[in-house]
This record gives sequence, C-alpha cells and structure tokens, in this order.
Amino acid sequence: MQVFYSDVRDYFCEWDYLQEIINYLTPKLDDEYILHVACLSEECNNYKDGVKFVEGKKNIIIGTSDEFMEDISPLYKEKADAIFKQYLLPEQESENVFSFPLGYNKKHIVCKNKPINERTINAFFAGHMASVNRHNNLLPLIKAFENNRPDKLEIFITNGFNQGFTGLKYSEKLHNSKIAICPPGNESIETFRLYEAMRSGCVVVTPKLPVTEIYKNTSIVEVDDWNNNAATTIIDLLKDENKLTEIKKGIDKDWKEIFSPEAAAKRIIDKLNELFSNSK
Repeated sequence: MQVFYSDVRDYFCEWDYLQEIINYLTPKLDDEYILHVACLSEECNNYKDGVKFVEGKKNIIIGTSDEFMEDISPLYKEKADAIFKQYLLPEQESENVFSFPLGYNKKHIVCKNKPINERTINAFFAGHMASVNRHNNLLPLIKAFENNRPDKLEIFITNGFNQGFTGLKYSEKLHNSKIAICPPGNESIETFRLYEAMRSGCVVVTPKLPVTEIYKNTSIVEVDDWNNNAATTIIDLLKDENKLTEIKKGIDKDWKEIFSPEAAAKRIIDKLNELFSNSK
C-alpha cells in the first residue's frame, strides 16, 4: 500500500491517530491499494481536486478537517473506490462513503484508566468560548451550574484552541474525571475532546451526534436539547455511581471496538473487503 498526503501535515491535531491507523493498515493492504489522506475542508488549498488518483489501482481516501460538513467533491465521489470521511452527515453515507472518527489531539497522553470510584473530579471541561457556536452551547451550561453546582466540578475557560493546559496536565485531568463535558466545537458537534475523553475512560456527555454508522449504539451520553438539559443530565448521573460505572464500561468497550486506531483500521479493511467482494 502506498500513502499520499494532500494538504495534511504533521502539525494536524489528528496526525498521530492517523499514523497509528496507517501502521495497522500497511501490512494488511497490498500494492493494489493507494491510500490518499486528504484535507477536505474548504480552508485547504486543494480540497476539491488535490487528490491525484492512480490508474489501475484501488484508490482509497481518508478525508479530514471538514468541520463545515460540506458534501464530498463530485470528482472524488466519481473516481475514488472508497471514501472514509470525518465530519460526515448521515445523508452523505453511501455504498462507498463511510463515516470516520476524528481521533484524539496528538497532545493527549494515555495515563492510568482509573475506575469511577477512584476519580476525584466529578465533571470536567477545559476549553475556549471564542467561537459563536461554542459560546452559545457553553454559556447556558455555566449559568445552570450557578444555581445548582455539583461538588468537584472543574470548568476552565481558555483563550483559544490549544491554549489551555499542557498536554500532560489536560490528559491527567481527563483521566481523573468521572464525566467529561463535551459541548460542540467551532462548527461541528464532533470534537477531538469527545475522543480524548473516551480514550481516558470518562463518561462522555455531549449533544446529539450525527446518526452515522460509527455513532450508532454507543454508550456516549447524548443529550436532547443541550442548552436546557445538559446540566441536569450531569447532575443526575453524578447521583448514581453504579450507573456511571456501567456507562464507563460501555465507553471503554466503544473505544476498543469502534474508535481506537486499531478498530478504525479494522473497519476500513472490513468495508473494503465487503465492497470489493460485492463488486466481483
């Protein structure tokens, strides 16, 4: 398998996650396959035509960075054998277009995955409110907690993306938190925080996620009407440590079987095997 990059560089937050996936794929996919790792965001220079397809090969795209959730370039849909795309909407899934995890920020570090009863932070968030979307989804939660604040709640507002704790400190905080509060990002509901929280073994509380294949039947706690119900959902969960423990078991399983680099790579292989066996 050959790998080509289109506007994806080693400074991308998900770079390490992608490299782990590629390392799992490389011995499994033979020379018939060309893997294109491409930035599909309108903010990238070549997001519509940067992928150079190789004739006579099976061209696979991993598409990153499109937080605006644009539909995939018609050129790519026509020429790619399969596309695995971050930030995919349900209506964009098709027989050869698949949802794909964001992964974790490369600053996130794996620490000890403690059981719920050994975690000393009840609920944790650290991040910015610089974007309109984040501000509108975080401010009501903060105000709700002013009237009914759980014990051991830690909320830290930073000056901007990646401008808070060091990677180690942030990772330690997550690994010591029972609940990770995961509001939407700048544009999308999906965030790196969501994946870092799962990797850290937290109970993840987030707004409703896109109903794409990767998010169906998980243990992620998805909140209807986030602005009105997020605070009460968190408070109610903290009243029942047994329930938190059961949800955490599900989250650990989800990470291992759906969202980890190894699981993401295995899913790519399974989808490709299914796709090409059906085309014979």
